[in-house]
Amino acid sequence: MSILNSFINFAEESSDIQVTQKRIEEGIVFFDKGSLHLYFQAEDKDPNFFRMLLPIDGEVEKGNMDSLYKRYVEISTDVKVGKVIIVKNKVWLSVEQFTYDTDSDMTQLFRRMMGVLEYMFNEYKNEDGTTEQ
Repeated sequence: MSILNSFINFAEESSDIQVTQKRIEEGIVFFDKGSLHLYFQAEDKDPNFFRMLLPIDGEVEKGNMDSLYKRYVEISTDVKVGKVIIVKNKVWLSVEQFTYDTDSDMTQLFRRMMGVLEYMFNEYKNEDGTTEQ
């Protein structure tokens, strides 16, 4: 079973996750967990690699770039597998993993990744104080 199918099965069986859109050909599943709007991404070019992402409402502008980058480095350094990335001046949180056994129950790994994203979001929100998801 592919990692994408493993995640879809996990999400559809979870009462606290709502799958909002599947783009199977792109390897993407959009889903909500509570008030957070996340997505899962698998890649054909590396079937062992996958990530979960959480876009944030914050925007990087010239006036706040230095302080934001410093904060992003702090969060990324604090979280072992987490990254804060900037895509087209938008802030994204990412947790990236490799797996080699997609036939096993991936529930704990998927839950841990979502927990890491929630932690990173709360750290970002606590610093900024204005971010709403």
